[in-house]
This record gives sequence, structure tokens and C-alpha cells, in this order.
Amino acid sequence: MYLMEKLEMKKKNLLPENFVNPHKSYIVNLKFIVKISASKIELKNGLIINIGRKYVDETMQKYMAYRRG
Repeated sequence: MYLMEKLEMKKKNLLPENFVNPHKSYIVNLKFIVKISASKIELKNGLIINIGRKYVDETMQKYMAYRRG
């Protein structure tokens, strides 16, 4: 478990400021989000991405910080 926790922290530190990891399978550029809810993200190209339960808080916080500028 300790190794996985360290890897998660490294991954977060490697993501550029304007990117978010809303699901274990996706990394999203915040400038391409057109709509967001607690469970889904809609991108400019129409793609819908589900937000994983463990990623909701961080995803929403990063998106709101990005919107505030």
C-alpha cells in the first residue's frame, strides 16, 4: 500500500497545472472542459468522461481554481 501511495503522489506532482486526472484512465486539459458535474466531464469534442469517486474532490477543486484564474 505504501508504494501505491507514493506513486499517486508522484503522479499528482508530474501533472502540469492546467491538467486534471478525473479517472484512473484519463488525464484532461482543463481548458477543453465545457461542462462538469460531480460524476461527468464533457469536453469540447463531445467526449463524456466519468469522474471516478476517489477523484471527484480533487477534480472539482482544480477545475474551480482554473476557472477563477
